[in-house]
Amino acid sequence: MIFHRRNGYGRGFLAKAILLALCLSSSFSLCAEKDGEGKGDTKKNMLAASESLKAGDDAAVKAIEKSGTKESKALWEKALSSYEKAVEIGPDTASFCPAAFGAAMAKYHLGEYWGAFIFIEKSFPKRFEAKEVSRRLEMESIIAKELMAKGGAVVDGAQEGKKKLSGYAAASRVFKAIVYNDPRSSSAPQALLLQGDCHLRAGEFEEAEKAYRDIEKFMGKTEQAILAKASLAEALAAMPRKGGMTQDVSLEIEQLIADVEIYRDDSKELARRIDAAESAKQEAFAGDLLKKSKYHFSRRTKRDRNAGIFLLEDILKRFPKAPSAVEAKELLDGLGVETGDKKE
Repeated sequence: MIFHRRNGYGRGFLAKAILLALCLSSSFSLCAEKDGEGKGDTKKNMLAASESLKAGDDAAVKAIEKSGTKESKALWEKALSSYEKAVEIGPDTASFCPAAFGAAMAKYHLGEYWGAFIFIEKSFPKRFEAKEVSRRLEMESIIAKELMAKGGAVVDGAQEGKKKLSGYAAASRVFKAIVYNDPRSSSAPQALLLQGDCHLRAGEFEEAEKAYRDIEKFMGKTEQAILAKASLAEALAAMPRKGGMTQDVSLEIEQLIADVEIYRDDSKELARRIDAAESAKQEAFAGDLLKKSKYHFSRRTKRDRNAGIFLLEDILKRFPKAPSAVEAKELLDGLGVETGDKKE
């Protein structure tokens, strides 16, 4: 059983997608209700939009031909300018959707991934057409992975209101849009899984939990649902709790891991997620013990001091590889307690 495949799309795919889109530009009419029936769809507007679209197409084709050269960037900028003019004329022209799609492609090649996403969202046809929707979902998937690769760093131009977005935050919104745009598409399960991953890596554990549970709830028969179970276990273990991990949560984590452990050898990606969940679980237990030990030390009695030392030693014995074990050893060293070879 194969649980995860890396998306093979790259710039070669994008070039082909652009060329295909350009070939369709002149006859694209899905965005208009009917030619001449839109409120602002005058002949003058239609002609201006069509001319801008053609100018953008011409520049984009040249940019593809000059790919890898200094001229390519200037050509993409020229194409973007023309596409934006066509888009600004309004959504009631037949040129609007292909122009928005072209602008998204130009933005992508200029490294403006969030801007590319905004234009892709504008480019969806009013009438559902499988091939056109599929092309846009594929493009959004590529954009989302570019954003995700930026991690916690702030993405230029990406913001919601006054809030600037990190790579993970921006990517999670693109993955969410993919699922919303066509929840029945073949790309939806992977998009929802990666949405959860973005939240998890950003430390947004409750949002990650929701995404992973939604996969099991709505897409339970997919390969991604198995991967999601392992990562749900990690999210539950890593989620901060005032009173520490409860027995119910601990049991659920154990069950989630047990459910997918039988498939470990079938997928390196699944094995990685199981290991991450195990590590998060170990750190959760170790972290709880560390907090309890500090509480005992704060009471400053001999009995509490001994209890605190016992808990720190227990961390080193049971969870030697947990991050909290490092602090536990430092505390014991500061107290002058010999730890011997307990920490591996």
